[in-house]
Amino acid sequence: MLVPSVPAFEVQTDDPFSSESLVTGEVLINPLFFNYPWQHAGENGSLTITFEEECSKELQVELDPNTVQPRGVANTQATVDARVTTCPPTPGSTPESVVVTFTIDPNEPVQGSEDAGGHSHNGNRPRGNFTVPKTGPTAVMCTVSTFDAQGVGTCDEPKTYFPPEVSGNVKIVAEAKDFDKAEKRINVQVPGLIPLEEVIIPTFFRLTGRTSTHFDNHYGTENTVDKIVAMAFDYFDLHNETIGINDMSLIWGGLFDIRNNWSAKPGHSRHRLGKSVDIDRCA
Repeated sequence: MLVPSVPAFEVQTDDPFSSESLVTGEVLINPLFFNYPWQHAGENGSLTITFEEECSKELQVELDPNTVQPRGVANTQATVDARVTTCPPTPGSTPESVVVTFTIDPNEPVQGSEDAGGHSHNGNRPRGNFTVPKTGPTAVMCTVSTFDAQGVGTCDEPKTYFPPEVSGNVKIVAEAKDFDKAEKRINVQVPGLIPLEEVIIPTFFRLTGRTSTHFDNHYGTENTVDKIVAMAFDYFDLHNETIGINDMSLIWGGLFDIRNNWSAKPGHSRHRLGKSVDIDRCA
């Protein structure tokens, strides 16, 4: 219990449940104005008020790891858990179980945003699944039934998230009765890709293939970028002509759906890891 630094005080009333302000020294208190429970006791005409600390309730999403690679690139997955802070219904009792529902936000990431992984088109974007890859549900529930002395508990059986083929930041939302909604983003991406045009000014090659739906299409691994630059320079040195560097990978790799249909068919089946490049047929 939290007992404020206010001494016991005498009450000048015959009604112990009065909502009148109570005066003690220079302190003016009206117990019914406080937002947390209070108890009263006392004898011989005195009244002692004891204030209880307000119950702290919080719901959090925990992801391990926070970053996974897209499906089709690596067999990665993440554990999804809930961290619940609650308190018992009555002092000294055990907190009641909390049922948490996890959902994959169907509206995030917004196409064309920094979280979209280089995709600026709409449609039925895949965002991953729980339980099993590709065909699993997009909403699952867990129960939190065991709590420590501080009223903190986690899911009895944490859930598993499987990423889609498409890169981007996916939002996981957790909801439970009488708790504020919680959310956290999981990053689906191929790590370490760099933009070709920031490595060297393209004076002896041209960047082509950009579209309004996939504008950032020239990302690759450091090794791939180095080899492209060397190849383009050799060609220019031999023929005094530039070559067109067409599609490589998107900013975070993963599926590159040139038909804007969230599928590799028809079109690029590779171009996911930053190790593929298309060269224009004409110099």
